[in-house]
Amino acid sequence: MGIRSSYEGIDEYVVQIIQYKARQLVGKYGFTEYERKDLEQEMFLDFLCRLPKFNPKRAKMNTFITLIVNNKVATIIKARESQMRDYRLCT
Repeated sequence: MGIRSSYEGIDEYVVQIIQYKARQLVGKYGFTEYERKDLEQEMFLDFLCRLPKFNPKRAKMNTFITLIVNNKVATIIKARESQMRDYRLCT
């Protein structure tokens, strides 16, 4: 039984981990359920941009995917937290 998604043609493991990470972010760092699809798309785009750099001699594909997604999640969180540090918002 596969995952039903709008991401046909993309490895099922990629879809699973990205959807899982997006669900984890919802409710934390100010992300809402309405932003979940946007988060997924950001992670997919980052994955697709970095896929040509995959080197099977250095790591397995699943390790590469996990590393890319985890780094993108960290970048998204860092960007969200940096927006909260705006001195004009602190009153």
